[in-house]
Amino acid sequence: MSRRLRVPCCICIFALLAAARMLADQATWEKHMEQVRSLRQKGAYAEAEKAALAAVAEAEKSDHPNVDLATTWNNLGTLYYDTGRYVDAEKQFRRSIELWEKLGDAGQLDVAQCASNLAVLYLKTGRLQEAEPMLLRVLAIREKTSVKDQRGTAESLNNLAELYRAQGRYAEAEPLYRRAIATWENSLGPEHPKTATGLNNLAALTCIPRLPHFSRT
Repeated sequence: MSRRLRVPCCICIFALLAAARMLADQATWEKHMEQVRSLRQKGAYAEAEKAALAAVAEAEKSDHPNVDLATTWNNLGTLYYDTGRYVDAEKQFRRSIELWEKLGDAGQLDVAQCASNLAVLYLKTGRLQEAEPMLLRVLAIREKTSVKDQRGTAESLNNLAELYRAQGRYAEAEPLYRRAIATWENSLGPEHPKTATGLNNLAALTCIPRLPHFSRT
């Protein structure tokens, strides 16, 4: 990530040293974050948590809110989610969302991803009423952003459909599944595992017995 320093010429040596320090800090942060990614893939969650906490410490050296810290909190929350530490995960996701919101419109897609993570946590822990407004917010952001996020939109559609299925709102779930499948097919292709997941979810929905609807007189 590039960073620009705008300082008076009279302190140009200090500015160069400061820039070098910032680049060094950034490189250290990126090293920790790469360790988080690699260790998480290997299932080495304890080691990944240590790397994530080191990344948090590095990002917190900044005197002002920054994207590195918001990103690290989200990734730490993901590790906690993976290991069933849902209370800790929720705390990190919320911190990340709040910081991204402070950083303004440029971070809207990042807000959406963090909020999506939090909504999935709510789904996982059965907090369905809390999940719905979060999922609707994520979908609205992803559909309205100037940079279209087709994969993210499909994910949001599928997650909202999963919520409605869990609540027995099958008529609302089905069109969302179909939209998710169409979006995945368009962005990833018909043979992609994500598309297959959508098709499997739709098939499972259609197999659920439905009570007959009786009209009232």
